[in-house]
Amino acid sequence: MIAIDIDRNLVNYIDSIRTVELSDADQNKLETRLADPNDPHLKPNETNVVLMVNTYLYLSNRIEYLQNLKKGIAPGGKIIIVDVKRHRLPQGEFLPPLAIRVPQHQVEDELEQAGFQLLNSDDTSLIYQYMVVAQKKP
Repeated sequence: MIAIDIDRNLVNYIDSIRTVELSDADQNKLETRLADPNDPHLKPNETNVVLMVNTYLYLSNRIEYLQNLKKGIAPGGKIIIVDVKRHRLPQGEFLPPLAIRVPQHQVEDELEQAGFQLLNSDDTSLIYQYMVVAQKKP
């Protein structure tokens, strides 16, 4: 498993807690990696599944980023995007402002533009977030 972030502090945090939270065997299964805002630094076909949670709205060049990300996903691999719904929700300290949230249909469109095939789109299973699942075309 690879945990990737653009924030050095979050990468350091994951590194610091994995020694406490994970067994010795599982510690070796987790690699942390610092990435750039437009490049996840995945090797070609390095992963089968990418999970992005509450991150999509912060990407500046989303289609370009998805295309870069796609290179690191093995043929038939999947991307799962979970992000905050773009409608009024009870405001908590961790919810981003409504104005910067990306509508679910836009995520679907951008995944298709980047060359992914949509598999599932769900806005009912989670209260505050939607989930979009797509697959790298073979």
